[in-house]
Amino acid sequence: MDISGEAEAAEPLYEQSLALFEELGDESGRAVLLHRLGVCAMRRGALEHARDLVEASDEIHVRKGDGWGRTQTVGTLGAIARDSGDVERAFDLIDQSAAMARDVGVPWWESGMLAELASLFLNVGDLDKAETRARHALALADQLRDRAGRVFGVGLLATVAAQRGQLERAGCLWGAIEDEDAGAPLGGWRRHRQTCEALIRRASGPQFERARARGRALPLDAAVALALDAADA
Repeated sequence: MDISGEAEAAEPLYEQSLALFEELGDESGRAVLLHRLGVCAMRRGALEHARDLVEASDEIHVRKGDGWGRTQTVGTLGAIARDSGDVERAFDLIDQSAAMARDVGVPWWESGMLAELASLFLNVGDLDKAETRARHALALADQLRDRAGRVFGVGLLATVAAQRGQLERAGCLWGAIEDEDAGAPLGGWRRHRQTCEALIRRASGPQFERARARGRALPLDAAVALALDAADA
């Protein structure tokens, strides 16, 4: 339910499941549920509680040598740091999580973390690093045919283009994905869409709006190809 966007309905079920794993003495199961409950707490803004839950999950993964489990908890701790305003720690942890995902061979998570890094770089005005991470994230998502990741990547690169004054490119890309509601598996686009749109709006004008209208007719495959076309940029 959580991955489909029904976080409120998922949380009590996670709590019940955690209680069962605790009753069974299943540490791996406890770690998974502590992490999921931490994500739920983060989404409703209970950041200290979220950090406590995810750190408890992380401790179990460290003890059991679970690299994939740690990849997730480190990334989530980075997201909690981001939402808490600790940008430096967010950069560090999310970057670590992307590298860990590459090491354990989970490209969809790596793509998500790279997109999160691109968003952070956009927020601090480092367009070169934002573009590099967004392109890498989108290329991975495209290889996986991950629709949500592709929408997120196109949206990020539209924002980069707008910030660079590339209004034709920005308008085409934004028009192609602006009405998309891309949630699963990580929900990054839902989390960052509003910020991207605020930056995009600064580029609004006749040239942007004409390109945006054309972009609405672009299928996602064509928008991805345009976004990854470095020569066009």
